[in-house]
Amino acid sequence: MSRKKKTKPTEATTQHPPHQPEPNTRLGVLITPRTGEEVGHPDSQDSFATLTTLSIPLETFANQPWVPCPVTRALGLPLKATRWPSSSARVPNNLALGLFLNPDPDAETFGTIRFRRMDGTVVVAREGEGEEVGEREVEIVLGYLSGLAAGVTGFVRGEREKVEVEEDDGRKVEVQAGRARRARELAERALTPRAFREYVKGRVVKKV
Repeated sequence: MSRKKKTKPTEATTQHPPHQPEPNTRLGVLITPRTGEEVGHPDSQDSFATLTTLSIPLETFANQPWVPCPVTRALGLPLKATRWPSSSARVPNNLALGLFLNPDPDAETFGTIRFRRMDGTVVVAREGEGEEVGEREVEIVLGYLSGLAAGVTGFVRGEREKVEVEEDDGRKVEVQAGRARRARELAERALTPRAFREYVKGRVVKKV
């Protein structure tokens, strides 16, 4: 049994407990991308994806090739994701790509996305046993990551350009050391549970 809901990429609302799963199932939330025609429709509310709660049989759940989402773990919401069969298999799912951002400021790939492209529906679920994820939580985290995208992309591009313009190897090392410091500052400012909680609180206040 599923329930469909449109979501704006940056909309966040009060978190509600997810539905309780049916016996011998786990809950997942499908992120189904919308086509350009659907997004441009007068009733689309500018949403880029449809969220659907899905009850997944335990055996099917266990056999999925899940990929962890380290950025949501950094925000205090440990999720994992995988592709899911759907009629939108050829539609780009740019909204879900943000789930695969590298949040580790000490990694060379900090701020980059694990996948260059992702098409079709993605299902996300909570890591571990005993906890489930709901549409509201997924909506909120997608909105938060969408809001970060431009700043993080700009940071990665800017730091790469700083290294490329330096011809002296010694200066390159200095620039890279500075980049590590700035990456940690960015991560502490935006990629922590506290930062995410403040975002959620701010969005809830605006909705009241």
